Amino acid sequence: MKHVCQRCREALPPKRLAVLTFMHRGNERTDSYFFCSTCRIYNIKCDYEHFSGEPETYFLAPVSQEVGDRHIELIRQCPQPRDEYCECGTHQRWSSGLF
Repeated sequence: MKHVCQRCREALPPKRLAVLTFMHRGNERTDSYFFCSTCRIYNIKCDYEHFSGEPETYFLAPVSQEVGDRHIELIRQCPQPRDEYCECGTHQRWSSGLF
């Protein structure tokens, strides 16, 4: 699936630079980071699996390169970024909204 930058609407590279799956309010959420080299911002695709109900996919508000780089650095410290039950510091921060 092709994704476009939320700011300039240019096509984003197909490869995500980082991904983290975590529990958010009892639901599974996966954040995928895509970088727009034109705008120098990160677009974050959110796949949200509701405990009861239909899954949804949407983009969060873009973040600056500086903020996105910090997020990716934290994600890369996680030994199992696709495991929503991982108890590492990165997962704890994302699950509690402290990222």
